[in-house]
Amino acid sequence: MLHEDNLILLNGYLINGVLLYLLYRKRKSALWWQLIAMLVYTAVMLSGLMYQSEGGTAIVWWFYWLICLITHLIVLIIQLIKIYHIKS
Repeated sequence: MLHEDNLILLNGYLINGVLLYLLYRKRKSALWWQLIAMLVYTAVMLSGLMYQSEGGTAIVWWFYWLICLITHLIVLIIQLIKIYHIKS
């Protein structure tokens, strides 16, 4: 069973996946850079959450992960607005 914290991250990644799909339809080269960025910050935050979360710092790693995800979503939305505004 998923906790609410994990559901928040899961929903963020689902929205991220939809935005990445929309980006893929218009500009394939930008998609790869976004995927690389997403994999890097996910790997860093997941390793911090799993291996460096002694003494209650797991919530801090989770919060940093959420901030990175929200920042990435904002960047994707801005990029999609620019692409769809230029193309139309």
